[in-house]
Amino acid sequence: MPVDDVPPPERLRTDILEVTETPPLTRSTEFWFEDGVGGNVIRQVESTQFRLKKSVLSMHSSVFRGMFLLALPEDETVDGCPVVVLSGDTLRDWVLFLGVIFPKFLGPSCPSLDLIAAILRLGDKYDFSAFRRECIERLDEEFKATLHDYDEGDKRWPGFKSEDTFFLRLASLAKEFDRPSLLPEIYYELVTRSHYILINPPASSDRLACLTGYVNLLKLQSTTTLAWLDLDPPLHHIPSVGCSQHAACVAAVIGQSRVCVLKQWKKDWEDGMCRSCRTKAKAVYEAGREVCWKQLPTVFGLPD
Repeated sequence: MPVDDVPPPERLRTDILEVTETPPLTRSTEFWFEDGVGGNVIRQVESTQFRLKKSVLSMHSSVFRGMFLLALPEDETVDGCPVVVLSGDTLRDWVLFLGVIFPKFLGPSCPSLDLIAAILRLGDKYDFSAFRRECIERLDEEFKATLHDYDEGDKRWPGFKSEDTFFLRLASLAKEFDRPSLLPEIYYELVTRSHYILINPPASSDRLACLTGYVNLLKLQSTTTLAWLDLDPPLHHIPSVGCSQHAACVAAVIGQSRVCVLKQWKKDWEDGMCRSCRTKAKAVYEAGREVCWKQLPTVFGLPD
């Protein structure tokens, strides 16, 4: 090819290059302990540096305790303190977690989900075992092991029941930290929000589990909690054997609407029924709730 025909090198388009600048290092305004209050080691997360107390970190974390037994690198220091960069961590997690280690007040009685996640992540990585254990116990307390405990109390965080996104984030957290026992109740909470099932296609494994569980619950409740509403053999329980007002009790059953499988029995459901039918209906319903509770993991395709 003649020299004149050689195409010129492609010119560098500086106008389309994305220039990435390293953010300047900053000192934490909240967690920077001077010499007088024992600040003797610096931890850097992303572009923020924290001046902390070795003794406090060592007390709570076996990882940091072992690290401080070794000679820390002296090639980078700030105010005479060695700097150690904690790679892979997020600034948000550390700010939340340090607020628990160095509290200005007693820990929150209703911790945010972000705080729970931060403690679990850093607790796993750096063996903050006591803090991690407390979070696990709190989650286990919120999600009950028995139907009786489920009925007895609701100690969930404020706004816990109001946002679908909260439960989706909680489901991700349960899987991230290997707490599958939390998932059945989390999925049930989502399933009871009919609008969530209708407007959210199964684009994720959680949504698919919820959609599958929703269909399975509809089938299950027809033979358990709602069996008392079935007037046809062989499931029918109303009118009961001792019914004193056959026509009225049949009419009361026909007027009932469908209910959720774990909802507690409501007095207005028995309006219009005789005493015998009320007793029978409630007994069938309560027995059905126990069956549904035990089958909740299977309903959502989870291990028993």
